[in-house]
Amino acid sequence: MRARSLALTSAFAVAAMMLPAAAHAATTITFNGVSGTYANTSPGPNTKFKDVFIFSTPSAGYLSIDWRTLYGAILTNIKASVRLNGVLLTGADTVTPAGLLKTRSLNNVLVSAGTQTVTVAGSAMARSSYSGTISFAAVPEPAAWALMTIGFGAVAFGLRRKSRPAVRASLSFA
Repeated sequence: MRARSLALTSAFAVAAMMLPAAAHAATTITFNGVSGTYANTSPGPNTKFKDVFIFSTPSAGYLSIDWRTLYGAILTNIKASVRLNGVLLTGADTVTPAGLLKTRSLNNVLVSAGTQTVTVAGSAMARSSYSGTISFAAVPEPAAWALMTIGFGAVAFGLRRKSRPAVRASLSFA
C-alpha cells in the first residue's frame, strides 16, 4: 500500500513538473484594426501570473474591451486585475448554474493611434482560463470632417441654384 502511494505521489510530481510555467512575458495579439481576441490558461494550482497583450490601433478612436472567466466550481477561482493602458477594467461576479462568471469591461475609451497594452495579472487556485475581446471604432480626422462639410455645402448649393423652368403665359384677345 505504501509503495502504491509513493508511486502515485511520484506520478503527480512528474505531471506537475510538465505543466507550463507561468506567463510573465509580453504577448503580441493579432488585431485587424477593428476587432481582436485574447486568452490564456493559468498554469496550475496556487500560481501567480501576469500576461501582457500588445496591439496597435491604426488611428485615434474609441476602444472597448471585455474580459471574462467561468468556473465550474467556485474553488477554482481566479483573482485578477485587468488593465488597458493602466486603466482598471470594472465588472461583476455572478453565480450561474454553470459556476461563477466573472466579467470586466471598459467601453468607448478614447485612445490615440499606436501601441495599446492589455495587462492581466493575478493568481489562480486551480488551472483556470480566461478570454476577452477588443473592438475599435476610428474617429474621423479633422480633414475628413472638412471634406464632408464641403461636400454637403456643394450639394446644398447645387440644389439651391437648380434652374427652374420658366412659366410661360400667353394672353390672347379675340
